[in-house]
Amino acid sequence: MMKKLLLFLLTLFISASVFACCSSGGISCLTNTNKLSPNGQIVIVFYGHALKYIPALNKKYPVYLKAASGNVTLLPADSFLCDNLKQIVFKPAKKLRIGETYALTIDSLHKGDFLEKRFLQNGVWEHYNFLVTGLPDLTPPVFAAQPIEISQSTGKNNSAHAWNFAYSCRCKTDSTPIVLVTVTNKNSGKEQKFLKRVYKGTISIGGSICSSDFSLEANQEVTFRLMDHSGNLGKASKRLPVAITDDREGR
Repeated sequence: MMKKLLLFLLTLFISASVFACCSSGGISCLTNTNKLSPNGQIVIVFYGHALKYIPALNKKYPVYLKAASGNVTLLPADSFLCDNLKQIVFKPAKKLRIGETYALTIDSLHKGDFLEKRFLQNGVWEHYNFLVTGLPDLTPPVFAAQPIEISQSTGKNNSAHAWNFAYSCRCKTDSTPIVLVTVTNKNSGKEQKFLKRVYKGTISIGGSICSSDFSLEANQEVTFRLMDHSGNLGKASKRLPVAITDDREGR
């Protein structure tokens, strides 16, 4: 009886922990650089409960770049919805000044909510500050080689609650690009689009019980387009299948 009670309480604790994790939220920045061109853009991610801020951005919650010469409002230019998070591409309301450092700022957030800092390779956390350098960037980034699948993994017993596909991503660009990912259902034609960072030459897409980049379905394929921090879009990659393959599990 005591064992059953302990097991029941443990189950409740684990369930509550998972729920708390999945129901949390925050605000982060997908733009992974400390330099911008004068026509640079910034991608901000709103997750979980932070989605509530989106309808009142730049009304009740100003979004802007703060600098010594004055603030520059950031205007929404595009957005991508992935499960319980939304990625919004912001562009400055006016051209940024070369040589100026701008701090990404969102005002009037509720107590306990804040724009997360970024983690640097030297182990330091810092606010999102951007130094504007060079002339406006108008050159689309290109792949040095076509992406290929390099690994895939799934949850225990191929659980659809956890999966990941990793693809190679070699780029010809001076900036740190992000990638516009399009997953298409070949049967229905339904497209799911979202942005991902390139990390050490790899793009990883997938999902878990808490959040997913896309809904994993039968007969899907994926394409990638490089996008630099000025909003220049490169050509789409070749189409690649997105499917769990048993003989490659855990590869």
